[in-house]
Amino acid sequence: MAMQKKAWMMGALFNKWINHFLLHIGKMDGISNETKHLLIMDKHTSHVPLNVVHATYKIGIDVLTIPNHASHAT
Repeated sequence: MAMQKKAWMMGALFNKWINHFLLHIGKMDGISNETKHLLIMDKHTSHVPLNVVHATYKIGIDVLTIPNHASHAT
């Protein structure tokens, strides 16, 4: 994994995180296109690039985005 000195997520760092996440979550039993799972995250621009949506969909995870700066309220 990697980290960033500042408190916010950057696109390149998020791509590393999502690839790491998908690698490990894909090894778990029960996750497939027949048994979808849901990943909820805020709608920050670094979280919704098309390659991330395709990668999560391919492994059986739907992505739901909530408005920016609203995760504390949900």
